Amino acid sequence: MRVVHLPGHTLGSYEGYYSQLVVTLPVKEYPPHIKKMIPIMENVFKTSENILHPGTKVSDVNQVILKMIHENGYLPLGERSGHGIGLDVIDFWAIAESETLELKPGMTFVLHPGILAETDGEGITIGYTYLVTDTGIEKLNKVDIMA
Repeated sequence: MRVVHLPGHTLGSYEGYYSQLVVTLPVKEYPPHIKKMIPIMENVFKTSENILHPGTKVSDVNQVILKMIHENGYLPLGERSGHGIGLDVIDFWAIAESETLELKPGMTFVLHPGILAETDGEGITIGYTYLVTDTGIEKLNKVDIMA
């Protein structure tokens, strides 16, 4: 792992996986109760990536994510599913219900929805970093941490 230290922040990268902060990557199988959440998380990312393009309101992305989590019998971890990233580790906007910002080419953001089995219970959060292009998005992470 390469760790980059900036004043007040630590950014990590490992074999093409770029993180806003240093994260833990799985080195063995997920526990069974967490492993059941992985297909849901994969579907959350697939569905979200299909609607991420210039002009998409980030609140709409968050709404889709929360709906999918609830429909599968789980709870979302927190009220936002990601945020802008660029000038700072957390830029000034969030993928949240109250955010009316529309995606524009050149923006970068991290999508990191979380799933909980129950309030204050165990769960999983997985995140990837994206660049908004003229035609859609480019996933900057090259490692699939859900595999």
